[in-house]
Order: sequence, then C-alpha cells, then structure tokens
Amino acid sequence: MKNIALDKAKSVLAKRRHDAFLRCDQTLAKLDSHLDWFNCQQQIRTARMNLGLVLGTAKEQQYREPLDKLLEKEKHLLEKYGYTPADLAPKFYCTTCNDTGFANGKKCKCLTAELTKILFDDCDIDPNKSFANSTETDAKNLVVYKFCQEFSKKWPNTNICNVVLSGKTGTGKSYLCNAMACEFAKNGYNVLSMTAYQLNNAFLQYHLADFAQKGVIMDNLTDVDVLVIDDLGTENVLKNVTMEYLYLLVNERCLNGKVTIVSTNLNLSELRSRYEDRILHRLTDKSKAIVAQLVGKDKRSQTK
Repeated sequence: MKNIALDKAKSVLAKRRHDAFLRCDQTLAKLDSHLDWFNCQQQIRTARMNLGLVLGTAKEQQYREPLDKLLEKEKHLLEKYGYTPADLAPKFYCTTCNDTGFANGKKCKCLTAELTKILFDDCDIDPNKSFANSTETDAKNLVVYKFCQEFSKKWPNTNICNVVLSGKTGTGKSYLCNAMACEFAKNGYNVLSMTAYQLNNAFLQYHLADFAQKGVIMDNLTDVDVLVIDDLGTENVLKNVTMEYLYLLVNERCLNGKVTIVSTNLNLSELRSRYEDRILHRLTDKSKAIVAQLVGKDKRSQTK
C-alpha cells in the first residue's frame, strides 16, 4: 500500500512538470505565429550554427556581432508581444527539483509534502493531534504514549501489530490513536480511520453486496497498512454480521501483519462479555498486541 501513495505523489509532480512544458510550448507557438518573431528565430539559429563553426578562430568576433544584434532584436520583439525572456523556459512549481521529485540524489521536499498530503487526505486524521503536540501529563498515560510512539516508529520491524486502548471517556484514547496514525502516515504508510459504527455499516454493506462488490469492500479494510477503529463497543451487534466479519477482518489483518489500532470505553472484562473469545484473542494476543488502559479525568470537560 505504501507504494500506491508514493506513485500518486509522483504522478502529481509529473503532471506539474508536463504542464510547465506545455505552457512553455503554447507561449512559443503564439510567438511563432508572428512572422517577424518567426524569421528572427530562424536567423538566430543560423547565426549560432555559423558561430559554432568558427569558435576559437580569428573570425569568431566577426560572427558573434550579428548574433548579438539578433538577440537584442529578440528582446525587443518579446516586449512587443508582452513577454519576457523567462517566458521562453518552463516555469516549474518547484525550482529545487524542477518537478522531478528528486534533487542531488535525494527525495525533494515537494515530493515529501505531496506524499504527506495524499496520505493525510486519504486517512481522515488530524495532523495537529500528534505526539509532538501532546499535552498529556499523567505518568501512567505517558508510559503508554511512549510504547505506542516507539511501536509506530519501529513497525514493521516488530512482532506487534495490534494496539488496544481502553479507558473512560475523555482520557485521550482517540488522541493517541490519531497520534499513532500521524506517525504512520508521515512514514509513508496508508491509514484508514473510522468509528466502530462506520465499520459496522461497512460490514452490513459487505453482507448485502453481490459477489463482485464484496471483494472491493473487504479488501479496503484488510489491505490498508493501518486501520484505526475508534469507540469499539458503541456499535449495534447485528446478527450474522458484526461478530462474523469483525473476526474475519481482525484475523486476516493479524495473519498479514497489518496494524490494527482500537480504542474502547470498555475494559477487558466488558469486551470479553460483548465479543466472542476468538475475536478478543486475536486482538489482545500478548505476543502481537499492546493492550493498555488510559486513566484520569475527562480532558474534554476540563477544557470547557
């Protein structure tokens, strides 16, 4: 999935570069429609060719003077038709890499910026709610933050693929989910963030869809690098839908080593009562999961 986003970013830059050359060609075509400009350009090309044949000889100055006069005439013609010398060359969006995406053998800032934009647009997360901007002060919560941040940076070089965050309303679960999503997105991975209610609706669509549509719906959920499920436990349990497809999704993602981040107001005991053991086992397997509880008072009420 990472390469898909990068390819999109490269395509944006390629389009910019193509448009820069196209605009330049259009300008030159307009100028060539004027006979005096067209003739001047032909004379300049001939003068340059002739000069090239005598460079370094006694005749060089003799052939350079006519070319200089023609180039001066070219400037006057540009002014006559409302152009400048800069209009004769492509105007690139990024002058560092000329819209190629790479400068001095390294990825240009413009490519990185476009990649980040595509990833954040696709994943519906807030780039301002990051680890760097966190105002968390509770010592226990900061330990959880540190684990989650390290995991976000290490993946996929880790056995961990699931993160389950529980805690009361307002303890910062959604913020931490978003911060992890930001970290993954900055590292070039695709992120899909959705509420448990939205996920349940997707399951229902999958259940009712024909065979051709089923693959599209489920593939979007199983193939994305990072899936964030916010407020698990608030969705309605639909018969033959919620449990069946939640297990299918979590199991498939675990098998493929994809990251699944879950926030919930329920503790482990409540999760066990609500969901099947096979689902909870896949989510909270100690060898593959970070399971943590955030504590403290409701931060949202404190800021009002």
